Amino acid sequence: MKNYLFIPLTLAAALSLTACGNNLQGELESAQETASGLEEKNKQLETELNELEAENKQLTEEIEIFEADSSLAELDEAYTLLEENHNLLEEKADSLQEERDTLRADKDSLEAENKDLHAELEEATAELVSLTSETAEANEKQPAEITKYEDDEEAEKTSGSFSNVITGLSKDEAVSKIRTNAEADWPDDYVMQEFVIEEQKDSYNKLRSMNLTSEVEQTQMERAYADWGHDFTMVEFAYHEQMAAYGKQD
Repeated sequence: MKNYLFIPLTLAAALSLTACGNNLQGELESAQETASGLEEKNKQLETELNELEAENKQLTEEIEIFEADSSLAELDEAYTLLEENHNLLEEKADSLQEERDTLRADKDSLEAENKDLHAELEEATAELVSLTSETAEANEKQPAEITKYEDDEEAEKTSGSFSNVITGLSKDEAVSKIRTNAEADWPDDYVMQEFVIEEQKDSYNKLRSMNLTSEVEQTQMERAYADWGHDFTMVEFAYHEQMAAYGKQD
């Protein structure tokens, strides 16, 4: 991903919120998968417990039948076996019940965590939508130097007495490159793609309409474009920073 170290504050904040939303969504999906697994294991434990209870009942019925036609020694042996089996079943049932209680507690904890993650994700999403809306409104309030792209390919190659390298670019190619870069930098994140595209278009329009009146301006525009290419937000930023520094030397 490209280095956006010097991108304006609004864009940086939007990127941070988007990353936060993606992380929360991943945690939420993980918690939901774990809760689903616990529910399935709980059902299996209940099935095992029911099978054990059925087996115990069957043993009791068998011993009752055995009592009718067996000797005292055989009955004692059968009772001993039944008692051992019964104790074993009780131990296993207690163990299963304890594990089931633990699973239920874990499930309740995960559901609570799920709820918190949902709330955090909704909050992050709302902040991102609000920030995007505020940025769009702020852009609309700025003096519009160019409000749309013209369809013709023939543009003025110079502005004022000095050449503006941005004016000489093909508008269709510039817009196409802006979109390609945004899609590469933000795959599957269509909110950020459109946000970055609009920011880049706005910067491109401003740069293209600039009337360069000195060799210094021409040189700094060419240098900024050479450094940042079709990242017009950074071209605009770098150009203005250089000119501001130059102005302080006067």
